[in-house]
Amino acid sequence: MTIICRICAKQIAPTSQVERGGITHGVCEACVLRVSSTSDYHEFLESIDAPILLMQGSPRQVVTANHRALKLFEKEFHDVEGHRGGEVFDCVHSFTEAGCGKDINCEHCKIKNAIVDTFTTAKAHNGVSTELAIRKANGTRNYALQVSTERVGDLALVRIDRYDTDAISPIVPEPLVESEFVLNVRRFAEDSFASGLYCAESVVLALADAQGVESELLPKVATAFCSGMGRTCGTCGALTGAIMGVSLALGRTEASEPVQPSYTATERLIREFEKEFGARDCHVLLGCDLATPEGQAMFREKKLGRQCAKYTGKAAELAARILEEMAS
Repeated sequence: MTIICRICAKQIAPTSQVERGGITHGVCEACVLRVSSTSDYHEFLESIDAPILLMQGSPRQVVTANHRALKLFEKEFHDVEGHRGGEVFDCVHSFTEAGCGKDINCEHCKIKNAIVDTFTTAKAHNGVSTELAIRKANGTRNYALQVSTERVGDLALVRIDRYDTDAISPIVPEPLVESEFVLNVRRFAEDSFASGLYCAESVVLALADAQGVESELLPKVATAFCSGMGRTCGTCGALTGAIMGVSLALGRTEASEPVQPSYTATERLIREFEKEFGARDCHVLLGCDLATPEGQAMFREKKLGRQCAKYTGKAAELAARILEEMAS
């Protein structure tokens, strides 16, 4: 059977097709090799009848994409080029402070690991599947994602075989009956916030009270952590206040004591907060920069303080539940 290259229309030797991965099937060796030696990738990418991302290995990010990929992700070239894969997919973990590929949740990501392996070993991967929490304008949903990979010179092709919510059953957790301890901590934090204290102050004060700790240093020590670390677009103050409250219970007073209990609780707390809200940074959660007059005006106009109250109560609740479970 004669195979004609989709780009140059020359006949392809059947053996060369066997040696390469499935993404470039139907493209001759010369056209494939030309991809890694030119910056004009679009004719090649558009010849592939599937959504394609072209990625570089260091730093690991998208070089460009074909129009099928742009249509699938509802993005323009500037939303894709120079961005990491998770940012293109809108994975919730790409919105975290650590970012795509570096967040603690990325360590076991099948998609990331397949792409890394393709760059490292030149091995092509076909039909690597996973589920990702995808953040869109209308909320966060679980998506089925399937990709195939193939290295081309120093670059790699990532074909998107599936990116949708079809046939994914929504996760409906069992109703959680909170203990009186957890409920009291949440109420204390919410009441403190309503009284005029800010997020980090309210949460650490609530957790300290639950542990019977009283000090003139509380909530003073937490003030600078409020408003995303003093309006610097940092981690949400509710979360940092919760981390301080956790460390108050599990932290150490001597160098000979272990740090792991505090670290383990903190990792879980951050993971559960991000799962609940899709991010950990103040400006991402609120959608505005509190360091600017425009951001502060938006905060007032949209009454975003109500969002902060929600983050405050939930962070206190999550921390209290973790402490309760670790103590049992």
